[in-house]
Formats: sequence, structure tokens, C-alpha cells
Amino acid sequence: MTNPFPEPTTFKIIVKSFTGASTAIRSVKANGRLIDAKCSLEGLELELDLGPSRQAVIEIPQARASSPLLEPSLGLKYRGGVALRRYFSEVRDKYLSRIT
Repeated sequence: MTNPFPEPTTFKIIVKSFTGASTAIRSVKANGRLIDAKCSLEGLELELDLGPSRQAVIEIPQARASSPLLEPSLGLKYRGGVALRRYFSEVRDKYLSRIT
């Protein structure tokens, strides 16, 4: 992001495509420095102060997807049951429905 104005300016940024929970955000950084941000109904909101003709790179790293709080892993027994149900549904739809 670049400030095109000849005076220092505060920019309010709303990331509307943000769909995760606030716990999925580790931090928000501008040029490597932590900045304040909050989650609202509109999305992720942050404010950034930039001097004249200054640039800033905004980083929003998310928590690792393998975090047990964000994505509980499903057991092998459950996944096997799902695969079996899908297989039997295919058999029913392709073969048994033609018999009657």
C-alpha cells in the first residue's frame, strides 16, 4: 500500500473476504511491525498511518491449519465408514435402481 497524498494520512482498511474466526489470526503486521486489528461483521478492520509517499506491506498470517482447535482430525474408523457409505450409495444408484 502506498500513500499518494503529500501529507501523512491514516488509512482504514477492511478485509471483507476474511472468513475465519479471530482466533485464526495470529497477528497483523505492517512492514514487520505489529499493528492493532479487530474482527467485526464487515471483516477484519485495521488502521494504518503512512507518511507522504510512504509504502507499507501488510501481512495477515493465519494460524496453522493443523491446529487441533481449528480443524479436528477425523479418525480412521470414521473415514472408513464414510468411504463405505459412499461406495454402497454408488452401488444402489447405478445397479439396484435399474432392477426395479
